[in-house]
Amino acid sequence: RAEGTCHTRASVERAPTPRGRGGGGVPGRSVTRSGRAADAMSGASEEDDVLLASPSASEGPSRAEPRDGAAFASPRAGTPLTPSRYPARVTPADVLALTAPTETFLCPLSANVYDFDFLDFEIKDYDTGESVFKITKNPELSLPDDKFKDADETEKMFATNPNLEAAVRTVRYTFPAKVLRCGAIRTALTFSVGDAPAPDFRLIERHYFRNTLLRSYDFTFGFCIPNSVNGWEAIYPAPEAVTADLEREMIAYPFETRSDSFYFVGETLVMHNKAAYRYE
Repeated sequence: RAEGTCHTRASVERAPTPRGRGGGGVPGRSVTRSGRAADAMSGASEEDDVLLASPSASEGPSRAEPRDGAAFASPRAGTPLTPSRYPARVTPADVLALTAPTETFLCPLSANVYDFDFLDFEIKDYDTGESVFKITKNPELSLPDDKFKDADETEKMFATNPNLEAAVRTVRYTFPAKVLRCGAIRTALTFSVGDAPAPDFRLIERHYFRNTLLRSYDFTFGFCIPNSVNGWEAIYPAPEAVTADLEREMIAYPFETRSDSFYFVGETLVMHNKAAYRYE
């Protein structure tokens, strides 16, 4: 596994009601952990930009930008597609060999045939336990099914307007600069699974400043029970490459710190999301 492989802990509970894959919706309720909650997520508008789920201003300095992506937009399930503009196959070894952020997405939204849906996400300072970002999905404000449930129609929209795909699948975060000085970051993700079991669920996350790799993280959740809600905690040690000089550059050049998140089931890439970061 790549340098920076980190310990993960997982807990599982059965979803309150089974759900199908087609709509990619949320089970009967969202799972919310303690701590600061975010407002809600919003869906795609008729324009090119998509509203982000973001914490309210009163809940602290960390926030997601109001336009440029759907922070908690889980990829939609559907009939698998392999359009010519996506690679036919991407393996964990392929993404671990990357030396810079990808210019495009490596799989379509329809690759999420397991209907993974992200419900709740929190970032904490590992040493102090301070919460620096928290967001909970509002099921009433998810991406509208009529726009994204049909894999073929979604692919047509993205093919004719790549900016829309980037908006739906990229989020811009703003964090306090002190996050860069944390010895480690702990994240807690709550997600649900559809009707099919998902063996060997794995996340590979690559963090860059400009085109320089800062650190690669490799987390394995393992087996996901069908129609379950799962908690996944991970620890991110601070990249050793972030010196005082580099920290000043990362603050001076917002959103040039970026990451690619690749989710695999076995050797198959099922989700690819992007993020960009500003520190202030």
